Amino acid sequence: MLHQMTARTLSQLTLGAGVFLSDFPLTATSLEQLREQVAQAIQDPQKYLGQTTGKGEFRCVPQIRSLGEAGQRTPTPWDTLVDGWTVTLSGTLTSSGAESFLRLLPGWEEETAGRITTLTCPGCVPFPMKDVCWVGDTSAGLACIHLHQALHLKGAALTLMDQGAATLPFSFQVRHMGTDLPLPVTVAFFS
Repeated sequence: MLHQMTARTLSQLTLGAGVFLSDFPLTATSLEQLREQVAQAIQDPQKYLGQTTGKGEFRCVPQIRSLGEAGQRTPTPWDTLVDGWTVTLSGTLTSSGAESFLRLLPGWEEETAGRITTLTCPGCVPFPMKDVCWVGDTSAGLACIHLHQALHLKGAALTLMDQGAATLPFSFQVRHMGTDLPLPVTVAFFS
């Protein structure tokens, strides 16, 4: 239930099945609006990246600092500061084309020779994605997790499946330091 969620709820969520989208505006205020927006995004090949297979994870880890460590003689309980957050979204993406993976891995290049498509990363310098959105079932209910300027940290270890589909493990990370705006992650729960 929504009223029982605390900050600890977001510290580690288990992700179930869902869809992975890019450039998806989170404007829904009800479950019906969310379903309609996701259905439209799935039909748009520029937004739909694929589906996830469950067993994913969403973690928020704070960087905590105590002012007492900075030379204060008598530390007090309220002298603890949160300097920033490291947010990680990981799981496995299933898709049926190199185009989806290329949008997921900015800076990578595609080479096609006959029926074989090879994805390569020249220099392997990671580029952040502007907007990545995951919508699906979590251990706390239906959620929409929206990451801004996310870095993909896993590389591309594709596993081929039937009929040309492939799976790609993903791990995105965003950081929030101090008062940087906008916040790098938005999480909305729907019931």
